[in-house]
This record gives sequence, structure tokens and C-alpha cells, in this order.
Amino acid sequence: MTRSVTLSVLWIPPPEVRGNSRAHWRTKYDKNLLLKQSGVEQTLICPETFQKARITYIWYKAGVGDVDNFAIGMKGFLDGLVLGNMFRDDSSDCIVQGEHRFEKVKRVEERTEIIVEELD
Repeated sequence: MTRSVTLSVLWIPPPEVRGNSRAHWRTKYDKNLLLKQSGVEQTLICPETFQKARITYIWYKAGVGDVDNFAIGMKGFLDGLVLGNMFRDDSSDCIVQGEHRFEKVKRVEERTEIIVEELD
């Protein structure tokens, strides 16, 4: 049986860290630092360790967006998961990118779910 965990955070990646952002480097740094801290916090709540896993992102959002840019915006969070020892590193030897998709919800229900599935 394959292990899997679903992490849920009450935010979507901020525009400053998405792929098409033209934000100042310091603003990007600060936002990514918050995402990294959020990733570390998730490893405290769910102290799983995976040798190799597939990561799927689901953004529950009021509007539509560019999934590639949102996936880029999750880099800081992924770094936090590595820092919290959920993965050895964020190389392709440890992490395979799975599906990225949006689900339309009311603005007050916006969130991001990260599904981590163990691979052999």
C-alpha cells in the first residue's frame, strides 16, 4: 500500500512569488521566507519522511489562474518541506511533480492542498 498525506494551507501562493512576477527582490524574498516557514510548520504537524514522492497541488480559488505560475509560487513552501525533513532534497531523485489544478470556490474558501504520494 502506498503512503500518502494531504497538507492543507489557508492561502494560495501570493502574486509576488509566481512565475510572472516583477516584484522587487526583497519582496519576493520576504514572501518566500513566509512560505518556507509554512512548509516547516506542516512538517511539525505531519512528521512524515519520504524517499521519493509525487506532489500534486490543488488550488481552491475564486477565480482562474495560470497553473504553471502558481506551481512556481510553491517553491518556497517546498523548500520548507525539505528543511523540515519531509524529503532529503528537492531534486528529481526525491520529488516528482504531479498534477496541478484549480477548483473554483467562494473567496472565503480559498486554500491550497498539497498531496504527497510515496513512489517506489
